[in-house]
Amino acid sequence: GTEDGEIVYVDWMPQKDQDSGKIQKKVAGELSPKPDYYHSLHDGPIVTLQRSPFFRDIILCVGGWTFSVWKEGVTTGPIMQSSASNKRLTCGYWSPTRPAVFYISKNDGCVDVWDILDRTHEPSMSQSVSSAAITCIFPHQVTAKQHLLAVGDMTGTLHILEIPWSLRQATPNESNGVSNYFEREVKRRAFVVQRWDFREKEKMQIEAENKLKAGIAPNVTLTEQ
Repeated sequence: GTEDGEIVYVDWMPQKDQDSGKIQKKVAGELSPKPDYYHSLHDGPIVTLQRSPFFRDIILCVGGWTFSVWKEGVTTGPIMQSSASNKRLTCGYWSPTRPAVFYISKNDGCVDVWDILDRTHEPSMSQSVSSAAITCIFPHQVTAKQHLLAVGDMTGTLHILEIPWSLRQATPNESNGVSNYFEREVKRRAFVVQRWDFREKEKMQIEAENKLKAGIAPNVTLTEQ
């Protein structure tokens, strides 16, 4: 993640040339390795990039006033993206015990709790922790019956909160439910991209037909004889 809010994905594995089968080497003056894809999506510096402890190909990204959830290998964009918050986001962290839950902190001293299986358009709950901007959060499972959330703020104060049972105990088949949600979003996004491309081609075709009906010849490059 960059200070400009860009997400860059790079595969450092050496690539083989398809014809010769040899490992490709760096060419002078060329960036190596090249990014597989990047997106300029967030409206501020990226402050969090964290893989889900339950799904290694799912990544939480926080930057500026928005957060997003990405699936590794899906190059068209995030599978989940928040609307812009009225306060800048400062960090994020996945729950260590619930696949559907993650925490987002803000510079107004609040921590939002998001539960994907409950709702995706707004946090399930919001807790005011400090009057200063929060700089770091860290959920930790002490025992099976006690989970704590450590919260650090801009003044150097450490706040320790106890996570309630509903946010630490996974529901039956929660992992399958979250996995199914991610798969549905991947398919939905692929359909949207496909329909967008179809509409663009259809638009170009209609414009070409309208020009033809109006007697406007297509652009032709003349070559001097």
